[in-house]
Amino acid sequence: MEILNEIYNQIEEHRFSKSSELIAQAVLSACNSGYDAPSFLSLSASLDDKNRQRMYRLINICRESDFNNDEQSEMIHKVLALFPELKKS
Repeated sequence: MEILNEIYNQIEEHRFSKSSELIAQAVLSACNSGYDAPSFLSLSASLDDKNRQRMYRLINICRESDFNNDEQSEMIHKVLALFPELKKS
């Protein structure tokens, strides 16, 4: 999925920033309801315009033209490899 690839590239490139951790939390939540999402306030205050636009798309992920459940599962594994501390407790 294009949106997931964009997001992954962003968080991989900037993996040590707080905003990337927020984006990672948001993508995990979009891919599986078992993960907690960051607050909209945190996202709005921490992200630049381009990343806020990505979050709007992520909120409506099931409306993406290339929506794919398998790719969502794959994304969870990739994100957790970068941010193992975000695993479900």
